[in-house]
Parts: sequence; C-alpha cells; structure tokens
Amino acid sequence: MQNKLILGLLMILIGLASCKEEDIITPEEQYELDLAEIEAYLTENNIDALQDSISGLYYILHDAGAGDQPQLSDKINVTYEGRYFDTKDVFDKGDSVLFRLNTLIIGWQILIPKMKESGSMTMYLPRGVAYGNYILEFDVTLNDVL
Repeated sequence: MQNKLILGLLMILIGLASCKEEDIITPEEQYELDLAEIEAYLTENNIDALQDSISGLYYILHDAGAGDQPQLSDKINVTYEGRYFDTKDVFDKGDSVLFRLNTLIIGWQILIPKMKESGSMTMYLPRGVAYGNYILEFDVTLNDVL
C-alpha cells in the first residue's frame, strides 16, 4: 500500500515538473480564449449577437420584454435551458423557477438585467462567469421580477 502511495506521489511530481510556466493559462487569458471561441462560432454560423461593452459577453436579445427590469437584489422567476456550448447537450432546465439574482452565476447577473419581464435571450458564457469548467449557452425567459 505504501509503495502505491509513493508511486502515485512520484507520478504527480513528475507531471508537475514537466509543466512549463508558458503552459499555464491565467483566468484572464482563458476568458479571452473563450470569448474568441464564442465569437468564431457566432461568425461561422451567421448569428447576429450583441456584446456587452463592459464584460464582453455575447447574447441574443430575442425579446426585450416589458414591465419591471430586475436589479441584483431582486427575486426573479425564469424559465431556462442550459447547454454545453461545444456539444449543445442540455445539462439543466427549469420552468418558472424562482431565484434571487445576486445568488446566480456572474454571467446571469450581468445579462439578465438587460431584459424586462417577459423578455427572452440566449447567452453565451465563458467558463469564468459560469461554473468554471465549460463554456455554456443558456436560453432564458424572464417571467417575473418580484
């Protein structure tokens, strides 16, 4: 058992030693790479998306909606579908789900306030403003602001 542990630690050390400093990507660099991948996809597929001037996030505003526009401290009722950007496989969906906006992933906190009640959008989120592992795509309808 001890030999296996030592062998495992040795393999980890060899793996770490083989990493070069130039192989390490900062979160900022990964964010830019993700945005570039999203932009290339949108261009290749002739998708006309908007880009947030501060965050650089891409989104399609299908319907701006009418009524109240959410603030970060508001509770929102949404219907949504989340997909992995590269495969389009659905990983989560909800129908009339209640959330407090300031508890959600950063990408939602940035883009949801661009809609009013009954609005809908598709958002493309780099891993740094989503769950960290994948670029994600969400279709979201803002049903209500509470």
